[in-house]
Parts: sequence; C-alpha cells; structure tokens
Amino acid sequence: MAETVPAAQARQLEAVAMRTWSVALPGLPDWNRYGGNVRHGHYMAEHRAFKEIKRNIVELIDVLAKMPEAPFERYSLSYTFRSPGVRTIPRDWDNIMRATKPITDALVELGILRDDSRKYMPRPPELWVEKAGKEEQAQTIIVVQEVTP
Repeated sequence: MAETVPAAQARQLEAVAMRTWSVALPGLPDWNRYGGNVRHGHYMAEHRAFKEIKRNIVELIDVLAKMPEAPFERYSLSYTFRSPGVRTIPRDWDNIMRATKPITDALVELGILRDDSRKYMPRPPELWVEKAGKEEQAQTIIVVQEVTP
C-alpha cells in the first residue's frame, strides 16, 4: 500500500539533532529597512539595503561567535526575537520571515551553513517571539542544529 504524502513528509522531517551552533545578536532586525511591507522604490535601492544589512550581520557574527569547524550540511534553523516591548516586532509572520533573509545569507557567506536551499534545510526556519524583561536588551538568537534524515 502506498504511503500518504503527509506520512512520508513527516518521517522525512523527523530528525535527530547532532551538532549545534548558536549566537545571540544584540538588537532586532531592522524591520523598517527590510521587513515585508517595505519597498525601497527601485529594485537596486532594495538590493543595496539588503547588501548593507547582510554586511553588518556578517561583521557582528564574526566578532561575537565562535565559528564551527565545518559548515552544517543538513540542518534546522531557528530565530528567537526577544524584546522588552513586543510592539517592536511585526505582527505578521511573513514580515518577520522576510527580515531573516539577510541573516540566513550571512550565515552562508560566513561558511556556517553550506547553503540555504531546501536540499540542506529540509524545513523552513522556526520563528519565535519572546517578551524580555523590562531591563533586558532586545536580542536576536540564532540556533543551527545539524540533523539527519
């Protein structure tokens, strides 16, 4: 009897975590410069903004995090956005997802991830929003876990 697609996908996505890498970046993504509802006019202006954001993220991660010995081949990726004021984070998940693109591309550029295609990342990144304490600074926490099919 043929398996149903959901059962096959569920088994494919079941994974056992192996290596883990994480970093906590200060602040949150610049939702106003690269959120889902932002248009910079000409596509080249948007491309320049994206490259600048990615360059800043590369520099931050390079300073704050210890690089893994080898890139993650198959992995799961999660982003946790912690902020004392939840209103500083967009309400729409798709806007949040769009703002993670420069971060994911920076992880690839730094050699932390082999690639960000579905071949290497079998499911979309997990997105979490948490309320931080009033005295805590906003953070973007990135966790990469190696998985096996």
